[in-house]
Amino acid sequence: MKIRAFKAKLPNLKKIEDTDWFFAQAKEYFPQFMKEGYFKSAGQKEVMIVQRVKNAQGDFIGLMACTDIEDYLAGKIVRHEHTLEEKERKMMSLTKERNAIIKPTMLTYLKIQEITDLLLKYTEKYPAHHQINFLGEQHSFHIIDKEKHTKKLARMFKKHLPKVYIADGHHRFATAASLYKQNPERRYFLSALFGSDQLEINEFNRIVETLNGYSPKEFLAQLEKTFDIIPLSKSRKPQRIHEIVMHLAKDWYALRLKEEEIEKLSQYSPAESLDVSILNRLIIKDILGINDIRSDARVRYVEGTKGIKEIQRKINKKDNRVGFILYPIKGKSFITVSDSGETLPPKSTFFTPRMRNGFVVQMF
Repeated sequence: MKIRAFKAKLPNLKKIEDTDWFFAQAKEYFPQFMKEGYFKSAGQKEVMIVQRVKNAQGDFIGLMACTDIEDYLAGKIVRHEHTLEEKERKMMSLTKERNAIIKPTMLTYLKIQEITDLLLKYTEKYPAHHQINFLGEQHSFHIIDKEKHTKKLARMFKKHLPKVYIADGHHRFATAASLYKQNPERRYFLSALFGSDQLEINEFNRIVETLNGYSPKEFLAQLEKTFDIIPLSKSRKPQRIHEIVMHLAKDWYALRLKEEEIEKLSQYSPAESLDVSILNRLIIKDILGINDIRSDARVRYVEGTKGIKEIQRKINKKDNRVGFILYPIKGKSFITVSDSGETLPPKSTFFTPRMRNGFVVQMF
């Protein structure tokens, strides 16, 4: 796949007093912030930017560069979810109003140690140009402005990566493709590329506001048809694949898919065999009677990074609620589903580190 350097706009940190407030507002007020001088050029040269992110989950390194929309149209930038036309139209309008991309699409690829080593080498060769502390995360940006180094990165990505995968930003990429079809000069699009070893895939947990007329005891009896149920003395996360932890009527249970049900999974596709699909199919649909999890307001989602206490707090607010904690999808499973041409169920993954509005900007 092709990547290339670009002319970047960066936040003028000397003018920004409260970074948490400023970057939380960048999505809405970017045109105004631009006019008021809150962004400045990274220089006359086209650059690539090595981004390093430190947070509670780890220390991650990736590369900001422009990717080729032609690679996206050719299937070399692989999708794993459908986009919504209404959301694309809204994003198109915002992009035209800003005349800029203010948040990169996050792409991932199977670990290539040679790429990781080169990025680490460049963080030593190019000291951090600036650092942003935002919502408990530390983001450092190393600007690669020597042409011989940006070309070396481009050669390495072309050599090692026949394709990459969209981790976050399907609507941004779909919008970029539409813009390119309208104007062929807008062929290259700001992306952040992180190897599969340089990100964490977190789960989206579920809260369901119905027991479909069952009492807690009756609901457990229904679950026993497909799951082995292990009462837990305290809350915890699932410890393995095909285990779901459930919070019901102030008690905690581990639900382990029965062996005969596991054997049946060979009949299903990679996406249909994921734990999130098992939960949707065997529990939310078959027992709780919810057929459309995309739009049914009784199903709510909680990012795994918010922790178990958030699930417990929301469940205990109201009777007739049940919570489910999932085992995170692994990188290889994510890529297998993407390669098969399938889409992941809604709210299956939550990637960290997160890309943020206004940290690096590509102007048109």
